Amino acid sequence: MCLRPLTTALKTSDASFYILRLNTLVSVWIVDLLVKETAVSLFNQLSSDTPDTARKSYQLNLVIKVMQNSFTAIEKCKVPVIAVVNGYCIGGGIDLISACDIVICTEDSKLSIREVKIGMAADLGTLARLPLITKNWSLLNELSFTGRFFCTKEARELGLTSFVYKDIQECMVQAKRIAHEICENSPVAIYGTKKALSYHKKTQAKKGLEYIREHNQSALMTDDMAKAVQGIMSKEKMNFAKL
Repeated sequence: MCLRPLTTALKTSDASFYILRLNTLVSVWIVDLLVKETAVSLFNQLSSDTPDTARKSYQLNLVIKVMQNSFTAIEKCKVPVIAVVNGYCIGGGIDLISACDIVICTEDSKLSIREVKIGMAADLGTLARLPLITKNWSLLNELSFTGRFFCTKEARELGLTSFVYKDIQECMVQAKRIAHEICENSPVAIYGTKKALSYHKKTQAKKGLEYIREHNQSALMTDDMAKAVQGIMSKEKMNFAKL
């Protein structure tokens, strides 16, 4: 499944709600969700032999923006989007659910703002949207700096999820219940409510996305990314040079 048809559907469909189910393969699924040719373009830019860092940086900015827009399309959807998390939700999974309206998790779900573990700052929405969602600034900072896994209890403390259920079957039942309860109300009222609720988040997130994009257009060229990935593959602790 590619994110492009999904985002097109979000823009054009007449559905009254959307439920996105994120399973235990979410980390793999999200990689496939990102527009494949865009992801390839990113890695091509990073591995390019072009000595002109200004041009490489500019191209990276454009590639990151396309990826960011894929997740922003979910936020811009005119109807409520409900995310159901089951199992692991890593990196891009957090980018995705932070753009949704309602998030439900199974008890055994494990989440992680994982980008820092591969030598980069998350740039597709997590660091732009979570500060607008949470009131627990200290917890958000700790999770973002360490990249560790956190449980659904901490996800609730963070304000990232509103409901936690025993298993995926119960989660889907409750997600559909919420969706149908929403559908009992006027679509005009729902559209206006979502538009008002998301106004501040969208306008502020846009600034955050631009900020991290401008940072990463150069920061992604660091050798630390390759070293971090090498450390993960070899299961060895890597030593990074000081700033």
